[in-house]
Order: sequence, then structure tokens, then C-alpha cells
Amino acid sequence: MGVSLGGYYAPRLASGDSRVRACIALCGPFCLGDLWAQLPELTRDAFTVRSGAAGEQDAIERARQLTLAGRTGSLTMPLLIVAGRQDRIFPWQDAVRLRDSVPGRPSCCCWSSNHGCANLPYLHRPSSADWMARQLAR
Repeated sequence: MGVSLGGYYAPRLASGDSRVRACIALCGPFCLGDLWAQLPELTRDAFTVRSGAAGEQDAIERARQLTLAGRTGSLTMPLLIVAGRQDRIFPWQDAVRLRDSVPGRPSCCCWSSNHGCANLPYLHRPSSADWMARQLAR
């Protein structure tokens, strides 16, 4: 399970590791580079620093490398995609893009919530935990 940028990394890792039995992507981007221009300045600045980029252009190039394009075909394990319809960082449409690119029928849940569904933890956390427990019990 991953949240925010971890919501990108969780399915990316799962797409290349057959040991992963189930995966939850919570409010992650499909392709960070596609969203760069609309990201809040603080988010762009944080990524620039944390990615070790030399500046914004370098950060944009690094962000373009963070994409699930070409990887989702190998997501064959159960996948739960969770998004917030009021997310101002990574739009819920990226959850739909992920869902539509994965073979089979991944579960997708869009809450009336903000980034990370942080204003509804009492709803999405138990729901996600129950989903994961059901997958791992199989």
C-alpha cells in the first residue's frame, strides 16, 4: 500500500514483483510528469529537492520518468485504487486512468475527499484494511 507518491510506487513495485499478492494505491499519480504544470508550487519544490534535481527542468525530466505507462499490463494481482474527488494534488482522474489500464477488474473507490483521503480516515482506512485482509485470506 502506498499513499500520495507512494500511491504511484506501490503499483509500480507490484508490476515487477511476483511476490506481491495484493496492492492498494491511495491517491497516487499515473504519470507525475503529466501533472507537473498543475501541481502546487510547494509540491513541485519538494519533489525538486527530494529527487536531487539540479533545478526545475531536471525535476520535470525526473517526474516524467515516474509513469505507470507500459507497466500496468503486469498488474495481475488484486488491486484496490483509492482516490479523493477533491484532491488538489493528484486528480481522481488518474485513479480512473490506472483502473482502465490494468487487465481484469481492479477495484476503484473514489471518496468525496481530499488528498490522501485525509479528511475521511475513519472510512477509507477500515475499508482498505478489510479489502486487503480478504485478498490475503485467499
